[in-house]
Amino acid sequence: MTISNYEEAIPKEARVRGDEFRYNWSAPLVMSPTDPRTLFFGGNYLFKSTNQGRTWEIISPDLSTRFPSKMMKGKSGGVTPDNTGAETHGTITAISPSAMLDQTIWVGTDDGNVQITQDGGLHWQTVRARIPGVPDSIWVSQVAASHFHPAVAYVSFDGHRSNIFSPFLFRTSDYGNSWTNLSKSLPEGEVIRTFREDTRNPDLLFIGTETGVWYSILECLRLRRVRIYLRCAAKTAFGSKRFKYGRI
Repeated sequence: MTISNYEEAIPKEARVRGDEFRYNWSAPLVMSPTDPRTLFFGGNYLFKSTNQGRTWEIISPDLSTRFPSKMMKGKSGGVTPDNTGAETHGTITAISPSAMLDQTIWVGTDDGNVQITQDGGLHWQTVRARIPGVPDSIWVSQVAASHFHPAVAYVSFDGHRSNIFSPFLFRTSDYGNSWTNLSKSLPEGEVIRTFREDTRNPDLLFIGTETGVWYSILECLRLRRVRIYLRCAAKTAFGSKRFKYGRI
């Protein structure tokens, strides 16, 4: 992986120690919705390529919370050290470049941070403290910029790794300055893994949880279960097939 601005972007102390980068077990790789040659890749920094991955540029600082206890490696308290890499934390888990403003990018991390840049990575703003009622440090399962309005975005949190099984889904309409809880009508235990805006209706949102699929008409802020046959397993992604009020 060739990084064009490695020495400029990484502090010397981290380069000397050799611990400058951390990557999630499921590190996100996202294509720009406005340019198919542009890719974004998440470690603890956000990487950008404008030539289909041949070279990369670091366009952020470390976007995690950098809690020391979450960045420890090789210490599990058991007989066998954690050496697979799956236990690495303080990493990016979700990336969403805007389809409407190509300089706007949303990022979420596995230690609960939510950040936005509106100038292509020159400046970043942490908006996590403005999201009410979410326990500290739980995993951001998804963040998504709306493809209908540039100021709208959604974020979901997954706390099951911390023994928290409440659903958390929020919407902002002002670039993260304030947030509305969309998950109040979901029952306890419906941990949210993914969600997706409808392709035609800006007020229709589909949500994939630990046990099924739900939809929400944003005007009434009430979620209803989609009545289709699905195996009882976590729903972690939606394809392009369009739902129509309980039928596909």
